[in-house]
Amino acid sequence: MSQVDRLGAVHAPSTPGSVQAAPPPPPPSVQAPAPPAAPVSLPYAGAAALPPPVPAMEAGSAQRRRALRMIRSGAVLFVIGIVITAVTYQLAAGTGGFYFVMYGPIIVGVWNTIRGIILLVRSAHPGRDVSLASPPAPR
Repeated sequence: MSQVDRLGAVHAPSTPGSVQAAPPPPPPSVQAPAPPAAPVSLPYAGAAALPPPVPAMEAGSAQRRRALRMIRSGAVLFVIGIVITAVTYQLAAGTGGFYFVMYGPIIVGVWNTIRGIILLVRSAHPGRDVSLASPPAPR
């Protein structure tokens, strides 16, 4: 006759000379909790690989480099849009065909240039609130 334990497992009756299997491990709720992990002094695992914090002056120069890169890329996009528009217009004017108005690169170029100028002004005055919408504060 077989026996059913409290977890619902069916066990065959033991006979003299037979080898019984080890009982199954208790469910996780019965096991003892794991010991707490050793405290880590770093804020997270990859903190040792990070460079030291950047001083404020270097952060401002990084922002200035980013602003100049945005101005440069915006100007290049704007010029590319104007050149393609002008060349296709000249070709169409001579043969009576069609031409492309490359307004996408022109608009994105102007947008990036304006954003770069704003970022450049803000990097020149890191402690002040510089916005183009409000007049300068009186002294």
